[in-house]
Amino acid sequence: MVEFALPRNSRPTPGKVWPKPAGANNVREFRVYRWTPEDGQNPRIDTYFVNLDDCGPMVLDAIIWIKKQRRSNPYIPPLMPRRYLRIMRDEY
Repeated sequence: MVEFALPRNSRPTPGKVWPKPAGANNVREFRVYRWTPEDGQNPRIDTYFVNLDDCGPMVLDAIIWIKKQRRSNPYIPPLMPRRYLRIMRDEY
């Protein structure tokens, strides 16, 4: 069996865990891989809790929900889904 070792700066570290939405019963956990090559730090995995009663059934809907939550909490770092995800969603 082959064993691979990742470079030190490519191993993800635990990121911030954002609080669950107040009063939400139907909540799902989303882990987002975040990396900024300019800062020289390891990538991190932030955890978000999405209220599925207030969100559509697709992953893109959850990303958009997280982006909307940022309007009420400016400390949440921005999420930028790739453009083709939105195009694929609009086709269906």
